[in-house]
Amino acid sequence: MHYADRLSQAIANRGTPAIVGIDPVLERLPEPLRPEDQTVNTAAAAIESFCRTVIERVAPYVPAVKINSGFFEVFHELGVGAYYRLIAHAHA
Repeated sequence: MHYADRLSQAIANRGTPAIVGIDPVLERLPEPLRPEDQTVNTAAAAIESFCRTVIERVAPYVPAVKINSGFFEVFHELGVGAYYRLIAHAHA
């Protein structure tokens, strides 16, 4: 099925054309979710965990999410890896 057809079907199923944008900023995560030792590794893991939860929570209500790659690229290869894992998670 073509992407536009899948999106149209998802919009019909959810009853809304709203899409959730995922633009994570480490400093804006809730304090309990921010790692104490903010290395690239722990920061990328915290961002990935938070975004995974967001995707899971909004999935029943919206037809799609838009994950902004630039917010992950600041964490170098660890962030890019998290970005691609989140895309796979969103597809699932």
